[in-house]
Amino acid sequence: MNYLAVWAGPGQAEVLVDGLKELRTDFTAFRREVRHELGRLNAAVGTLKTDVAGLKADVSELKAGMAEVLRRLPPAPTASAS
Repeated sequence: MNYLAVWAGPGQAEVLVDGLKELRTDFTAFRREVRHELGRLNAAVGTLKTDVAGLKADVSELKAGMAEVLRRLPPAPTASAS
């Protein structure tokens, strides 16, 4: 923007410029903070993915172990008709 038309009193353009500079500074700080938090979240998601993969492997082992236990159990007694 190279031209700013101002119909208000003297000093209004300077106040607007100062306000825009402040907004840009605040926005830059906000973007920096968001990027930092996104980095932390991405790291946390990576850790969670690793943890979930480990849990899936553990559940798979448990299922195999329970299948073996159930296979070794004697058959359930049948109810006899009296």
